[in-house]
Amino acid sequence: MKPRLASAIHNLANRSYIGYILQSLRIYQDDSCPSMGVRANPKTKTLVMVYNSKFMDTLTDTELEAVLTHEMRHIINKHVYFYPGLKYDRRRMNFAMDIQINQYITGLPKSALSYEHFKDKDGKQFPKGMPTETYYDLLMDAEYDNPDAKPGEGEPADFLKPGKNNGPAQQGEGNEPGKGGGPQLLDEHYWEDCDAEQVADLLKRANIVHEKRKGRGSSEIEELIDAISKTIKDLNYNKIMLHALKASMPGTDIYKSYTRPSRRYGTQAKGNVRLPLPKIKKYIDTSGSIGQQEIEDVANILHNFFKVGVSAVEVGFFHSSLYKNVKYNNPKQLAKEGLQSGGTDLTEVFEDISKNHSDLFIILTDGYYDGFQFDLKGKRVVFLINADKGCADHPLKHLGKTFLYKA
Repeated sequence: MKPRLASAIHNLANRSYIGYILQSLRIYQDDSCPSMGVRANPKTKTLVMVYNSKFMDTLTDTELEAVLTHEMRHIINKHVYFYPGLKYDRRRMNFAMDIQINQYITGLPKSALSYEHFKDKDGKQFPKGMPTETYYDLLMDAEYDNPDAKPGEGEPADFLKPGKNNGPAQQGEGNEPGKGGGPQLLDEHYWEDCDAEQVADLLKRANIVHEKRKGRGSSEIEELIDAISKTIKDLNYNKIMLHALKASMPGTDIYKSYTRPSRRYGTQAKGNVRLPLPKIKKYIDTSGSIGQQEIEDVANILHNFFKVGVSAVEVGFFHSSLYKNVKYNNPKQLAKEGLQSGGTDLTEVFEDISKNHSDLFIILTDGYYDGFQFDLKGKRVVFLINADKGCADHPLKHLGKTFLYKA
């Protein structure tokens, strides 16, 4: 590690618990990285940080400490493990993350992204103190203008309005001298292989270092460890739920149209016919107790399950009646369907199940409704109920399997 980098980390440790997290990371030079970034080491299954020596040389001592703090903020704010599994525009999400954390860091390079440099599609400056998801939504068709950005630098951002310092420039506009450059990210986000367990391991090691040097653990780090332990517990809870859900799926057996097996080709031999992938219909209770964000959270949990091994997914929305059916495309779509609220009655849901030819029926509900008898005629039904606020002992549990989730 370069002496200047070691000095910056030492200075941070004297002022903040963030320095102890940095001291617990393996940090090394990698000039294939354009700037600086946290990533997972697939061999050791731990987090590491890499930096470009030329990029580091462009920073003042104050800016270097600020950029190091920026990297740790991505870890503290759950960016490195919460978002990789979700479906989103990667570059727009990177912008949103940087805008969200940079407002709490002083001394950053003037080219760093700030909420003050952006205006929404209505021409209003971005608000301060918003979560990452809010900035992600605001960035679509936003305007960017940072006069301190370096002219000619920064890449076009397709999600921003064209012209000025945003995306593809119009004639006579763009990254001209005096107008500043395009949006520039401080770091690279290599988080596809990162997970919550790696972050928890890093924080625990940082707290041990703090305890050895200060004679006590860091209250800030311990709060982070408690929060991430709950996150890991919830993630594991949902993994168990997904495993049980997959076990409820009908098998995609191979039908053999021959009587003599092929020793050479096995199941790839001519005459093997794989049965069609199963179809799923999901019903979402919008009576009021399950909000739009929770609907999207559960959809994110189920998304990869839907993508692999399922031929089609249909979604029905219900309260006291089944009022809408749509084809499933992605998690965000479900929260933008003009949801209605009302009482809760699953009669029409089960009438629809009796006529539908899907292979598995998933009902997302709170479990608070009246019971009744119904002849399912062998249909596979699964109830998904929130473990913290739903009724697991619901009156229709005799009509299918019940799995709990955490959102």
